[in-house]
Amino acid sequence: MHKQKKATQWKKELVYDVNGIDSEALAISNDGYIYIADEYAPSIFVTDLNGIIKERWVPKGVAKSLDGADYKVVENFPQKLRQRQLNRGFEAVSLSKDDKFVYTILQSPFEGEIDTKIVPFYAIDRSSGEVLQTLNYPLDDIDSFKLDSKKKKRKQNDVKVSEMATLPNGDLAVLERVSKTTKFYKINPKNVQNNTLKKELIFSTDDYKGFPSKIESIAVINENEWILINDNDFGITGDKTKIIKVKF
Repeated sequence: MHKQKKATQWKKELVYDVNGIDSEALAISNDGYIYIADEYAPSIFVTDLNGIIKERWVPKGVAKSLDGADYKVVENFPQKLRQRQLNRGFEAVSLSKDDKFVYTILQSPFEGEIDTKIVPFYAIDRSSGEVLQTLNYPLDDIDSFKLDSKKKKRKQNDVKVSEMATLPNGDLAVLERVSKTTKFYKINPKNVQNNTLKKELIFSTDDYKGFPSKIESIAVINENEWILINDNDFGITGDKTKIIKVKF
């Protein structure tokens, strides 16, 4: 009887690439600039319509690690962003209705603050790159994500912000999710109390049938129509990409 040999697992660390990007969201200005949210870093890439990177906005203290990059590095974000949880950077970026400001929001609370239910929201001046406002966005309690909490107790840190889009009236739609449950909230940077954004629920997928898990993208067509797309995780477990049109 022959003994079965164990499969050999080969592990090779990838070479660090200063030009690498884990792109998760984008917004396009009327004058032809694209703002790309980078989840891993976190950072924001500013490119033209040909994809040529003009500059990259990063937290203070990060520029040195990007020596050799073929673009301009601007340290405009607070240094505390370096304390983001691993791979929980920016998954959302949008522009103000007048194109004057870029908005982004951290996916999850900072490392060491995972039970605070607070993530930072940033308003950046487009022309200067200066962060003008840092506001608090309050996450919902994990137990309110009904389909995700139905069979087992989930952790508060499972709640994430995975997208943000500008609505026709200038408000922002924020996508807050776990996996099976996705909620869509409306916020406005001018609607703040004690430095915390007030949010209004637009709808939750818990109230409807047929929505896929891990919805991570919003495209606003007009005030009555959105397009939503899920993350299929490369189809590893058999999940398929689904495009959903939502009418209000």
